[in-house]
Amino acid sequence: KAYSEPGRYYHTWQHIYECVKFVHIHYGWQAQVIIALFYHDSVYDVDRKDNEEMSAQAWLNYAKRRKVACATSILNIANMIRMTANHKVDDNLSYQFKMMNDADMHVFLCPDHHYLEYSRNIWREYSKFGREQYLAGRKAFLSSIDYRTIFHTHQARKKIRIARANLELERVILEDCPDEILVSV
Repeated sequence: KAYSEPGRYYHTWQHIYECVKFVHIHYGWQAQVIIALFYHDSVYDVDRKDNEEMSAQAWLNYAKRRKVACATSILNIANMIRMTANHKVDDNLSYQFKMMNDADMHVFLCPDHHYLEYSRNIWREYSKFGREQYLAGRKAFLSSIDYRTIFHTHQARKKIRIARANLELERVILEDCPDEILVSV
């Protein structure tokens, strides 16, 4: 139900499907990563600052109700969900965290037409804040991304030129012709 809530245009089942597909193609079957992906945006409200923590709590509640036995796995999954709040992946974190990060951020590695669809859907989710506030916030967000360090696995890093091109494309569009992305909602 959560991924079908009104107001979701990017953080939907399609996003989850694409993340899981990315994991499957690049890393094979990774049960804990896939469970974390299913829950990582289960709570998504543009007005909240604790979406990831609430999503982790949704996972923990589910695991408790279902009497999932392995405490280490339960906490590992919750922490992968929490990590998506800022995508800070320390080198000493397990490879699962790196896969989780790269799967969640894989949209930056998509063909430009798919990336621009993502950009439009993000605008649709945040349009309630108005055009000028959105533009300022989105430009700040894009400026904060270092395409050279956003990915942490070889499989994603080998496509880094695509991420660089997509980030630059969106920056230029938002600066020169924002109506290409800021379509009517």
